[in-house]
Amino acid sequence: MGIAERHSLERRILEYLQAHYPVSAHQLAGELGIPEKRALMELRRMASKGLVELDILPDTVFVRCLVVLAKGAGRTEGDGATEGQKKRYRGNDGKGAGGEDAPDPAYQ
Repeated sequence: MGIAERHSLERRILEYLQAHYPVSAHQLAGELGIPEKRALMELRRMASKGLVELDILPDTVFVRCLVVLAKGAGRTEGDGATEGQKKRYRGNDGKGAGGEDAPDPAYQ
């Protein structure tokens, strides 16, 4: 799928981080309503995937988001997108936008 499932804890963390900066792990856990220990465990996993960076200080851990979620990210073909919305990504005629494999109009 994409970076994170639509309603996963990972996605909730990324959305919060994009809206708020700077954020400590303690503050993040409080805002998401989860124990700080669980937040730190999830943040370490996300750091190993390259999604966030942790600035570990003696008394707190600050979190920096390293990715940007696109609006509407996490959508799949079967989640309610209309045919017109799907078509838009393939080009206006539904055949694609061209590219290296597209025939040159000068030779047709």
